[in-house]
Amino acid sequence: MKYFVILIFIGIIVSGFFTPAFGLLCDPLTTQYQYTHNDAVFEGKVILKEYIPGSESTLVTFEIKNTFKGDISNPLTIHSTEGLYGFKFRAEKTYIVFAEKTKTGYNIPLCVPVYHSFPSIVQGLHSVKEGIGDYGLLTPGNIYESLSDDEKNKLEKIYEEESELRKIEIENTQIMRNIILSLIIAGIIGGIVTGTILFIKSRKRK
Repeated sequence: MKYFVILIFIGIIVSGFFTPAFGLLCDPLTTQYQYTHNDAVFEGKVILKEYIPGSESTLVTFEIKNTFKGDISNPLTIHSTEGLYGFKFRAEKTYIVFAEKTKTGYNIPLCVPVYHSFPSIVQGLHSVKEGIGDYGLLTPGNIYESLSDDEKNKLEKIYEEESELRKIEIENTQIMRNIILSLIIAGIIGGIVTGTILFIKSRKRK
């Protein structure tokens, strides 16, 4: 059971460490490494998501609760790729985010973790910010181990909710595909029927 929950943590709570279906393999780097090599680290609640048409990029706006690194605005909007490898943010949920600054704003690089927010992680990142303790040495799997029993139980419930939401999203996507396919088929049939009628009428005129 313990091993199973660790897999849940890696697969759902941390984005991009190992996605075998698409061949993405990332090293589980330490929290200190991620803190040092990213421009902003913060705790924020998702208050808005905007999908960019024709792109896998999503604009996610956060209400900032804690800033561990970076001179960032509140609220803050970042670019998130919710495609093959990206982390899927949920509205009204609070996360710990590591982001890099680019010419177009902030985004989340591949292989950089995103955590659901728990008090122990917030406290740990404060210690990293202040340069005290050994929390910075922890990898994502170690961070799971550092959660309290109550936090681990909440994490399991989050996983269950995520699983249900993904099922609903898959079902809705399939329904939309079926509707679009039906409309395409109806359009083709309608075109054939109309063409046939016009052809018959033209033959009669002759």
